[in-house]
Amino acid sequence: MTKFDTTQGTITTARHGRTARRAALRLARTAVRDSEHHAGEMVHPWHFVSHLRPITRRLPERKPPVTIAAGFVCSDGVVLCADTLLSANYRQHGLKVWFWTNDHLSVAVAGAGNYVLLKLAKEAIFKKLAVISGKARHVGWTVKHDVIEPTLASLHDDHIDKATDWDRANGYGLSLLIGVKQLSDCVLYETDRRACSEVQGFSCVGSGAPVASYVASTMFSPMLPVLWGQVSAAYVIQQTRAYGDDCGGESNIVVLPHAGTARFVSRTEIGDLEAVGTGIHEAFGRVLFTATDDNHVKDYDESLQGFLNAMQ
Repeated sequence: MTKFDTTQGTITTARHGRTARRAALRLARTAVRDSEHHAGEMVHPWHFVSHLRPITRRLPERKPPVTIAAGFVCSDGVVLCADTLLSANYRQHGLKVWFWTNDHLSVAVAGAGNYVLLKLAKEAIFKKLAVISGKARHVGWTVKHDVIEPTLASLHDDHIDKATDWDRANGYGLSLLIGVKQLSDCVLYETDRRACSEVQGFSCVGSGAPVASYVASTMFSPMLPVLWGQVSAAYVIQQTRAYGDDCGGESNIVVLPHAGTARFVSRTEIGDLEAVGTGIHEAFGRVLFTATDDNHVKDYDESLQGFLNAMQ
């Protein structure tokens, strides 16, 4: 039964459809007769029907997994970096750049997207590397065709492609940056869904990529050495944490040099690199500012010398 509270002018319970319409009509007629409440005004019999229609409620939008990861191809190696923020909602943190190495091969992985998928990709790549590189007679294999591409295909077949369109549109996917050092040759790969291609210069992925790409384009050149790549990496992550969308935490940097072994850059080194990057950027800004004023040539010369000193 539908129950009414005529003193409050509301329906306590009502079914949708015809039952709701009949209840609304009866309540409207009651309200019309109540001249004390309505002062003689006629209320349309369907006046209250709009309140009984089902309310369309949108599901809360899920923010895409947040991150920034970047890779730099230098003249003598590859540098990969990432922040540690995983979720803007819960401020979770975790490592998002790793490396695997043996006597003749080093591979570093960083990326953006769903963190579970990112860890699955890293684990699958390192497991395949351990199996394939351990086979002495396995010749002619490449990291791209025999490790990276099969891993991407497996992740999409088993997980990503089975997800709903809504999940994929809200971050259930991943983009990887993979640095490979084989003998004395270093290569950086980037992925997009199942595709994998070589990077020339630098690449940035994640929600902070617009800011990171802008900063990297003003500071980095592939003709520069790994040391400069580390400065660029530290400053890119620092600026993206400050100005990018939902990026934060700490900075992690991995170096794959042509000569030497793969390694993480220490926290102390990262702090020094960030200070160098900040000094260079500020000095360059002063050069641009004084270059526009023809009446202060001396100021321009001083700012240019300051910039050169910062570069050294």
